[in-house]
Amino acid sequence: MVVQTLVLTLVALLSTLADDQEPIPFLYYGLEWSNGGYLMSSKYPGNGYFTALSSGQYVGYNGNGNPMSIGAGALSSLHTFNIKSFVAAAAWNNHLELLIIGERSGVSVHSKTITLQTKLATTIILDWNSIDKIIFRTYGGIDANLGGNGLHFAMDNLCITAGTQERIELLYKCDYWGDPQLIQFPKATGSTVTSTWCQITGASVLYRSSYVLINVVNSGSSNGDIVTSFDMTLYDSNNIPLCTLTPSDVTGTPRSCGPDVTISKTGSDLNVAYKKAPFSAWIKYSSWGGGHYTFTLFATLKHINEVGTTGMCVKGCTGKREAPQMIITDSTTDKEIVISAMADSVCDTFMKQATQQALRDDLVVETTPGYIEAVRRACIIDVTVTGSTQFAEQSVNNVITDILTHTGEIKIEEINNIIQNTTQIAVETINQVATEVETMIEGSTWPCQPDVPVCIMPFLLRQKFAKIGK
Repeated sequence: MVVQTLVLTLVALLSTLADDQEPIPFLYYGLEWSNGGYLMSSKYPGNGYFTALSSGQYVGYNGNGNPMSIGAGALSSLHTFNIKSFVAAAAWNNHLELLIIGERSGVSVHSKTITLQTKLATTIILDWNSIDKIIFRTYGGIDANLGGNGLHFAMDNLCITAGTQERIELLYKCDYWGDPQLIQFPKATGSTVTSTWCQITGASVLYRSSYVLINVVNSGSSNGDIVTSFDMTLYDSNNIPLCTLTPSDVTGTPRSCGPDVTISKTGSDLNVAYKKAPFSAWIKYSSWGGGHYTFTLFATLKHINEVGTTGMCVKGCTGKREAPQMIITDSTTDKEIVISAMADSVCDTFMKQATQQALRDDLVVETTPGYIEAVRRACIIDVTVTGSTQFAEQSVNNVITDILTHTGEIKIEEINNIIQNTTQIAVETINQVATEVETMIEGSTWPCQPDVPVCIMPFLLRQKFAKIGK
């Protein structure tokens, strides 16, 4: 990797500027600067400008407390750059919020919010690569009574690099979950995804390439066509099997597949990362319906489009079903009937909270084109058929995983960290929304609470189904 350090510290950058306080020129050090300023910190003792100083005499700041940006624009000599770190402090307000956004081709790929103080310098480490613009925005805080006011922040030791970075191929996903629902791998960048409600009994190939073979067994039972068993065989470049993973590796201690394969297990989640392929699989076990497995597969477009690569993740389901309908039996509870009838509301509540949770965690909410709607349709089908919120909860995992992996460039070996983060956020989301959904279901069950938007009478639906069945 060849890297040229453009800006190591602001003292190096600003020492060529003559006065004590001036705007940073629009075109400076090969980059376009907007609303950036510099000043000699010794002229402002006792406030955040002095606190942020780490070397030399000068610090940078955002003019008039307004947003500041640094970019590789049309007039700059760079197409992209990498920002590593900088030191910052609030100038006048304690608890000042600094929002930092990294963009690539006009799309936000990174976001981070830091709380700054006037008397404490904060080292902010970003390590954002291959961006073409970084934006700094400040808001809030409490006046520290230091003789000035405004949403200004000071920065020093700004480290920006540029050069040839190791190219990371983007990873794409295939999801197979629930009753079962399939979202296939895309075949090209920017492809819009769709979901398919599969009708499968027995064994079938989920994914096959030169390095991976995944077989799944669907139950075809009255509870739905859930995956009750699987086997995943990994191969080396000579098509020699390295290992075969089965349900015992999910429920017990996973076996070793050699030095090229990383296997991580958290609870009933198994993550397998095979860098050479490159390929990764996230397998989750759920006890619902007597026990079943869900799959999220990750691969590059090159891997997906190789000659001979096949399986449902590439070709689609062998059997498809139409619009769902719950089969009501004597064992079906009133609550299951109500949940089924309100499937769209249940799914919307879970998925709305999933995106809000991601926003709260400073993530820019972007997903694969069509992904949110595809998962929503799949969620509604599963909840309608089963009368269970279990599959709505699984949809939360799908949405949050797509948000976390769609933005930025993720390496195969980093997938396990993403999965752990997904699981943590999903658990928090599900816990928050479970009470809301429970209240909604109880309030909409006959006799209904006042002012509910819809009132479900289970006995009428039982009568209607009985007539249809005759």
